[in-house]
This record gives sequence, C-alpha cells and structure tokens, in this order.
Amino acid sequence: MIPEPLDAPRSELTPSPDVIEAIAAAVVHKLHNPVSLDAIEPKVLSYPRYQRISIARQWLSLAALSLLGYALWNCFVPLLPQPLVLGRFLVALLVIGLGFALIIVLVSELFQGAGIDQEIQYRQGGQVIKDYQFIPSLNHFRLVLGLLVLGFITIILGFANLYTELVRQDPSNFGGLEPGFLAIYFSLVTFSTVGYGDIYPVSIAARLAAVWEIFTAMFFSLVVISSTLSWTIAHKRQQQQSAIAQRIQAAQTAERLAALALVSQGGIDVSENGEENKAG
Repeated sequence: MIPEPLDAPRSELTPSPDVIEAIAAAVVHKLHNPVSLDAIEPKVLSYPRYQRISIARQWLSLAALSLLGYALWNCFVPLLPQPLVLGRFLVALLVIGLGFALIIVLVSELFQGAGIDQEIQYRQGGQVIKDYQFIPSLNHFRLVLGLLVLGFITIILGFANLYTELVRQDPSNFGGLEPGFLAIYFSLVTFSTVGYGDIYPVSIAARLAAVWEIFTAMFFSLVVISSTLSWTIAHKRQQQQSAIAQRIQAAQTAERLAALALVSQGGIDVSENGEENKAG
C-alpha cells in the first residue's frame, strides 16, 4: 500500500502580500536611485607634469618656423644692408641657437616625461575605485619626427647662413663656395660628416665653423637616435597598458549595466508575481 504524498499547506509556500509589496518597493527604489547610471560615468581629474617644458618647446618651434624663411632667403639675397654685417652674423648664430634649443628641449621633454597624469574615479558596488593613467605631451611619432626634422633643418640653414656671410665678407675663406645653393649644399654635406672635397674651408674662422657643425651633428645624432628609440618603446608599452585598462573598464561597465538590466527585469517579474499572488 503506497502512502499518499503530504502536500504542504498553501499558506507556507506562498509569501504574504505584505512581503511581496516590500520586495517590489525595494526593487523600485533601487531602480530609481540616482546612483544607478551616474555612478557608472567616471570622473576624470587631470594633473599636468612639466608643463613649462612643453610650452617652451611650442614657442621654440614657432620661432624656428618664423626664422626658417629668413635663413633660406638670406642665403641667396642679403636681407640686411651692408652696414649691419654684425647683425647678419648674429642672426645666423640665433638660427643655429634656436635649432640647438629646440632639440635639447624636445629631448628633455621626452626623458622628463612631460604630459598629464589622469585620475579616473568611478563607483563599483558602492565603493569608489581610482584608476591612474599618463598621457604624454608628445604622443604621436609623426609629431616627434617632425620636430626633430625641424630642429635639424634649422641648424643646417643657420650654418649655411654663417658660411654665406663669411664668403660675402671675404671669398677666400672657402674654396669653391658661393652664396646660395652651394652654401646650403656645403652645410648639409658637413652636417652629414661626408665631405666630398669639392668645397673646403680655408681660413681659421671657416674651419672652426665647419668643425663646430661636425661636432654638433655627431652629438645630436647619437642623442636623437637613443631618445627616439627609448620614446618609441615606452610609447608602445603605454599604448598597450592603456588598451588593457580600457578593455577591463569596458568589461566592468558592461557587467554593471547587465546587472542593472537584470534587476530591472526582476522588479517587473516580482510586481507581476505579486499581482498574480494577490489575484490568487
């Protein structure tokens, strides 16, 4: 003889209407709480680093661009009158100095790590989570390469102006050099430390200027190559870390949104079940 199953009383399985109303009210309050969406949006705080170096590099770049036209045109036609001979030499030295300063400040900006430190704050589970990231002021390889080229061109044209003024004052300072294209050609060849022998310095002043340009080229070539490689490696690593952090943050945001959606659906189900229970 099989015993009949004992059914539990209906009052023990079905929650009371008061409990259902309390659960529904809690879910609705959670859904209408402003923490739901506002807490997901992160709050970003920015802290500049070595901002003066970046500003100095910008001003030097503008000054170099403004004097490039003068330096190029002065190699072909003297822009200052003959009585201002000393002014011509000073302008040539000024152009060379701008190229020096631009490259030195650029390398310092790369090695010092100029940029912006960002602190990102967002809420997760009622707690404030802080994330940190660094955005360098020079975050594009083309920009770094363009500034380096600008510095080198400024130095080359500055020395071309210096050679041009030496020839204008005394043609015997050089052998085979004339103002104009040949001065730019000789400056470029000297900067590349090649030297074909078709143009050569004769006087002491001309030889000192040529030696100065050769040492400048050797020094800056080593510094620029090492700094560019270091910046490239560090920038690639920074990009990878930023991409990983963004993926993690996006995944966490998607999880929170999915949790809110589930809570929203659960509130509707509870309210419907409450009505059905009330109807039953």
